Amino acid sequence: AHVIDRDKWARMPDRWQGELECGAWGSNSCLIFNFLPGTGGGPRLHRHPYSEIFIVRQGSGLFTVGDREIEAFAGQILIV
Repeated sequence: AHVIDRDKWARMPDRWQGELECGAWGSNSCLIFNFLPGTGGGPRLHRHPYSEIFIVRQGSGLFTVGDREIEAFAGQILIV
């Protein structure tokens, strides 16, 4: 899993516009999915045979990756 801070990919600190080439982080494909769960919400624990990318736009999120828990904050990207 990788946590990528906003200043590494965003063109301007106040805009959600930028480019991230996933190959440098071990992924050869990307899927963008807009998911807005309520507080404490999210999918059940599951696995994929490919990498998933999460963009935290506001607030924070707690991600379980194997036996690790990763807290990510607004402006960060996780590749899991």
